[in-house]
Amino acid sequence: MVDRKPVVVCNNTGEPIDVAETSRKGFQKSTEQGVLWVLDAETSRLLPLPPEAPLVSIVERQSFYRAVVDTRAEVDSGAAARQAQAGSGLSAAAAADTGRSELLQRLQQIIAERQAAMPEGSYTTHLFREGPDKIRKKTGEEAIELILARTEREIISESADLIYHLLVLLQATGLRIEAVLDALSQRMSS
Repeated sequence: MVDRKPVVVCNNTGEPIDVAETSRKGFQKSTEQGVLWVLDAETSRLLPLPPEAPLVSIVERQSFYRAVVDTRAEVDSGAAARQAQAGSGLSAAAAADTGRSELLQRLQQIIAERQAAMPEGSYTTHLFREGPDKIRKKTGEEAIELILARTEREIISESADLIYHLLVLLQATGLRIEAVLDALSQRMSS
């Protein structure tokens, strides 16, 4: 499917909690029905997330979609388990269980899985096929967009874009986010 794009899924406060994939049709259905529709990782079927995690908003960007889901809503554990088994990339339970401290590692894991599988139509696959120089350029573009952001919402959105592309760059160059976190930790103790 040519129109596949990553969808960065954020919680109510705009913090990224997961990455999945959707299509133009999924974007339209999400907008119409108020529930995020994502592509199943194994079958590429379009599936809705449980209604217990209602969609707050979804916007299309140049190379991805950004969705906000209401993670404060009550989650039926059976529905969450069924959704996780469907392999859609995000369940409301997983979103609730993913602590902020684990978020970067989880996103890094998803990016590494995409690099290993290189699924067709994936934006992450496209970046890896273009190579580290293209990824560096795209990361730089995202940094510039962050610099130009003016509203709180734009700054949060562009920051999420930059972090995603930085993680792709780290993966492409054989580095891990833990190395960056260690460097930050050392700076804090200086």
